[in-house]
This record gives sequence, structure tokens and C-alpha cells, in this order.
Amino acid sequence: MTSDRDNTWQSKSPIDGKVVFITGCGSFAIAFANHICTTYKPKKVVFLSRNESKQEEARQKVVRPGSCRWILGDIRDSRFKHHISQAQILIHTASLKRVPAIEYNPVEAASNIVEGTANVASACVDTGVEKAVFLSTDKAVFPVNHYGVCKGAAERLWLGSNVDKQIFSATRYGNVMGSSDSVLPIYQAVPRGKPFPITDKRMTRFWVTMDEAVGLVLQAVKSQFGSIILSKTKGFKVTDLARAIRTTAQFNVKGIRPGEKIHELLVSEHEAHRTIDCTDFYWMAPEIKYAENQHWPTGDVKGPVQSDDSLMSVEEIKEKL
Repeated sequence: MTSDRDNTWQSKSPIDGKVVFITGCGSFAIAFANHICTTYKPKKVVFLSRNESKQEEARQKVVRPGSCRWILGDIRDSRFKHHISQAQILIHTASLKRVPAIEYNPVEAASNIVEGTANVASACVDTGVEKAVFLSTDKAVFPVNHYGVCKGAAERLWLGSNVDKQIFSATRYGNVMGSSDSVLPIYQAVPRGKPFPITDKRMTRFWVTMDEAVGLVLQAVKSQFGSIILSKTKGFKVTDLARAIRTTAQFNVKGIRPGEKIHELLVSEHEAHRTIDCTDFYWMAPEIKYAENQHWPTGDVKGPVQSDDSLMSVEEIKEKL
């Protein structure tokens, strides 16, 4: 995206003086809250989750607990609209995430991810939330597992919620380095002399640091259009991650799990024409325009973006670690 377009598509101080509401209180939610509390001047940060233990852990990790409020609740509950009645910015992070568990519990997953997201979006529309950001995933692109199917459906209904001057945007990225559901903490815990578990040695994934994930969501908050902000990062071979942790890594190949891909897609061939390369990230227009007077620029990404297109070296992985 060219510099002369930057002034029109994003705002400069999106957080100052605002009530920021975050669904969920996992590692990303804490990192995002800490960043905005030290970089901007939010009026208040409100967390909502149904997990009392996680909330207590989060309280110990936020840098300004006095600026935060904690609500026990469920995104599917009818009371959710009341909880966000004062919010101007909403970040929707709450979601089931573990692919194997979701494969075996598809009804609960659809209820949490699709119905829950629909309830959050509807509540945002009804209460006049100014900007709402949904955290999607690369697994939503040509999904082969139920998690990806649910996230893809939620992503579309979220963007379809754009009305008047309310802005619904989404982010799409791969694994967050060090998060509880990523491979990194599993591999770091493998004892010396023991093989690293892997489902297939060909496997590649996209990977972002927590800071990169926070920065991507901030780009979505700044957006003046409902769109998808995508990470622009190299992929990595899972075997190379193990070798970055231990040079002499050996592997115990377990076979592909239900719903698992060899490579992940961030942008499909059908999305490239509406995707723009913005140097540090990709900007994607929604498939269906939600206002007649919107004119999206022509995308300059020439084809699909897949996790094995450009791979980090073992040394580059070590630098990220």
C-alpha cells in the first residue's frame, strides 16, 4: 500500500480515551492489554472470560491492574450486550483453539466459535461499538479441519456485520510463538536424548512472535475500513524448529492427525486479487462490499501465500527464539 493511501485508511490515536473490551484472557489478551496500557492512554480495559483461574493468572500479569475490570461471562450469553454497553473498541480473542479436541467436539466448537462470534458481533452493532477486531487464523483458508471451517464462517459473518460507521475488521496469522497451543513449549520441554514428536517431517507452518501479533491487531484497530489484516512472515519447517532448539534433534514420526495439513495457506489463489502488499503486512478487502460507495484498490499479490513458499533458516529461527 503506498504512503499516500496510509493517511486515509488508518487513524492515528485509536486507543486514547477509549474503553477497550477484550473477550478472553489468554496470552495474547494479556500482551495486547499491556501494550496499549504502556503505549496509549485507554480509559479502561475490560476482560471477559468464563475461566476464573485464567482471570486470576491474568491479574498477576497485567501492568496496570487498576485500569482493568474483570467480568466472568460467556460470549454466547444474552447478558453479553449489557457487558459491552460502554465499550468503544472490542477485541474478540475468545475461542476454542485446539484442533484435535475440536475435531472430536464439533457441536461445541460451532457453538463457541460461530454462534459465540455471531452473538459478539450482534451485540457490537446494537451497542454502537466503534471498532471491533476478530482474531482469525490461517487454518480458515481452504480448511481441512473443523476449527478452520468454524473460523472461516466466523470471519465472514464478522466482516458482514459492518454497518454505517461501525468498523469490523479481522486479522489472520499462524502460530503465535510460545503460546500455550503452539509446538514451541512442547519442543522446549523435550528432555535431552529423547526424540522430538512430529506428525510428518515435511510439515511447515507460519509463525509470528507475540509482539508481531499485537502489532497486527493494532493495524486492524487503526483501519478505517472493514478488512482483513494478514501477517507477512516466512514459514518454517517444524524439523528446523527442533534443530534450532537442539542441533542433534532426532524425531519420532507419529503420522498426520485428523484435520492436519502438511502446509498452511495464508492467502488463497481466489483471494490474491483483493490482497495488497503493505511491506510489513497484507491488507485484504472483504469478498463482498458492505457499502455501495466503497472502491477497493486493486490487489498486487500475484498468487497464493503458502507456508512453504519462503522458509526461515535454522539460524533465523534461533534469532526469533
